[in-house]
Amino acid sequence: MRKVLVIMGSCFLLVSGMLYAVERILGFWRWSEEYHLVGSLGGNPANPSNYMPSLTSDWFVPVFLVIGITMLVSSVVSKH
Repeated sequence: MRKVLVIMGSCFLLVSGMLYAVERILGFWRWSEEYHLVGSLGGNPANPSNYMPSLTSDWFVPVFLVIGITMLVSSVVSKH
């Protein structure tokens, strides 16, 4: 049971991190497209922080993070 909790907790943490990284990459990509488009037209591009997602913008990321941490902590605390 302990190994299963460690593996599942690690998987949840990994998926949480990957989702967050993909969201950040897509946000940066969206911002860079606008930056180059508006910049080429002579305008003032937007601030990149407007496009970067926060940790809580997608509810899967914090939920998977909490589940993963809970599973890892319970695997350390369990005696089997």
